[in-house]
Amino acid sequence: MNFILYRTVRSRRGAAQSEINNDDSYDPYADRAPVKPISDVKSLMNLVKSVVGTGLFALPNAYAGVGLIVGVIGTILMGLLITVSLHILLRIHHRMCVRTEKPVLNYDEVVVASLAAKSGKPWLSAPVATYFIDIAILVCYIGVGAVCVVFVSGTIQESFDANRTIDQGYYALMLFPLFFLINMVKYLSDIAIVSIIGNVLLFCSALIGVVLALNDGIGDKWILIGPAASLYPKFIGTAFFSLSSPGIALAVEHDMKTPWNYTKSYGVLNQGMLYITLLHTFVGAVGYLKWGSNAFGNFIRNHPEHDSATLAALIMQALSIYFTYGLQCYLPIILIVNGYVAPAIEQETFAGTLYQWDLIVRLAITSLTCTVFYNFSCFCNFAHLASFFKKNTYIGLLGQ
Repeated sequence: MNFILYRTVRSRRGAAQSEINNDDSYDPYADRAPVKPISDVKSLMNLVKSVVGTGLFALPNAYAGVGLIVGVIGTILMGLLITVSLHILLRIHHRMCVRTEKPVLNYDEVVVASLAAKSGKPWLSAPVATYFIDIAILVCYIGVGAVCVVFVSGTIQESFDANRTIDQGYYALMLFPLFFLINMVKYLSDIAIVSIIGNVLLFCSALIGVVLALNDGIGDKWILIGPAASLYPKFIGTAFFSLSSPGIALAVEHDMKTPWNYTKSYGVLNQGMLYITLLHTFVGAVGYLKWGSNAFGNFIRNHPEHDSATLAALIMQALSIYFTYGLQCYLPIILIVNGYVAPAIEQETFAGTLYQWDLIVRLAITSLTCTVFYNFSCFCNFAHLASFFKKNTYIGLLGQ
């Protein structure tokens, strides 16, 4: 399934060329034509914003289970592992593009092409692989979008309605127009602008937290190595979800002006992951040294509750996650519109124009994340999950 409509057209053109000239030296980069190409700087901003979320503020709590040394080394190793994995993914993607003579491939297409590249009958059929991956992407990113809604609405409720006179779900509904507005941004080049703002806000929030933490020195409740092995999976899960967002990583490469710069030794991917890893390691270590085992899932909440600096940091967090919301909803929207709706319109299965259906899908995704998840207990009652995220390290899911 194609995430960007122009890619379908370009892929067909590439297929037609392959029938005329079966050349093994096909260059996918030469045949790409993004609607709005993204510069290296904007690509870096999108990559960083897709990864860095409130999971950054959960790491001090995660360090509490494993100790300072294991926490620091583990975060660095996790960042290295994720970086290497993304390089492998992008290398396979490039090879499959050359093999199929298409300018870009998405996750499902990469899997299908890889299965077809093996000798013998694939163990998984192409349709099954396609639907499985598409469903996984939809569930993952719509779920993260819903958690973003919960976090933003919950922060606003606690900041301006401490007595909870209005249910958190109503705050989500009141914010619906704003969430829908950011979901109307169609291209990564435009999303990069809000990503820059979001990165600045999140950095300022982290800076406030670190400065306040170091204001009167470090604490004495930290240890070097945590003795409880049962808490290590908690750290691994938090660090992983705080440092990874593979869906956006591939989409960013697709729309770059100079995609060959993405995986260079000092390219966009390595620069972004280096910054992300060092930032998470530093914030995690400082927060843990200050509060030790008393660090909350969001260490900003360890500061005085009604302090103006604390309130400013929380509001910056909420705004940053709001900007993250549009980036997380980008993949499911584009997947549905260009992978299913556009072909259905071409085959006259659906009536109406692509613009109309694009608007309907964006409205549906926004509605889903703002309303439906509050009504399904199987999704853990997100109103309760909001407070859970504020106290536990699984807030790292928002780092996606």
